Amino acid sequence: MEFAAGGSLGSLLNTGALTQESTLFYAACITSGIKFLHDRGIIHRDIKPDNVVIDSTGYAQLADFGLCKTGVDHTSEIDEPCGDLSYNAPEILRGERYNRTVDWWSLGITIYEIAVAKVSVKPPSIDFIRL
Repeated sequence: MEFAAGGSLGSLLNTGALTQESTLFYAACITSGIKFLHDRGIIHRDIKPDNVVIDSTGYAQLADFGLCKTGVDHTSEIDEPCGDLSYNAPEILRGERYNRTVDWWSLGITIYEIAVAKVSVKPPSIDFIRL
């Protein structure tokens, strides 16, 4: 992987919320990355600002592929817990089977955070979510 001269989106959040244009641009970059992975049967499962790095030209790239799951097509479901609880989709937190849509949930949380410069808080306990 090439050097990410621009740091991560997480480090950018320390300076405050991004402009609407920057938020849209980075969301498009991340969306392209997710689509690239999904087209190849890969779920990232750990999308968050700290795992999105900025290259020397200002484009965002996904990083940290340690929790990726391969061989997942559009009909596949898995049930392995993984990722940062603050960015997990509800079905992962409930221990249910899930598919690649969990990456889109994490993208939504990430977009919210970069738009308002608010870092996710820890989610409620699993017992609360099951109610």
